[in-house]
Amino acid sequence: ISSASWSPCVACVASRACASAFAASPPPSEARSRPVRGRDVHFAETSGFVLPLARVQPDESCVRRALAVTPAASRWPALVEDLEWHGVAALVWRNVPASVRESVPEALRERLERQRIATLAFYLRAGAVWGKLREALAQLGIRPIALKGLALAEGLYGRPDLRTFGDLD
Repeated sequence: ISSASWSPCVACVASRACASAFAASPPPSEARSRPVRGRDVHFAETSGFVLPLARVQPDESCVRRALAVTPAASRWPALVEDLEWHGVAALVWRNVPASVRESVPEALRERLERQRIATLAFYLRAGAVWGKLREALAQLGIRPIALKGLALAEGLYGRPDLRTFGDLD
């Protein structure tokens, strides 16, 4: 699977040390700090819907595959938890067809929108910290390289509200 079409699962939990650097609010990935017991089995039930939509730009065949196995409205609460756990809620939600969005309970639609906004706010705070860190390191003659989170949000995803992350690497 090419990195241009696939969005990686974010299964790591942000360290408390990094999260404290952004003390204004916990990172969106903080919700993933609960136990994983049974999560992968549960996720397998909805993966036929999620995986085709967990792409930066899904093509029509991906959307058709997802539509063929759209979860019932009663499954959406657990599905949203799984999407949040894996750090792909904003990305998948953006790609859910409008016809399916209408069947999702309003409280969950609002929850997904709040998470997208929280992800964007965290990205802005992380970017400010990254800028200060780069300046401080440059004064020491060190050229840092962003490896994941922030760099992926900007480069691969193109929209920072689609890439959940909890620290700077």
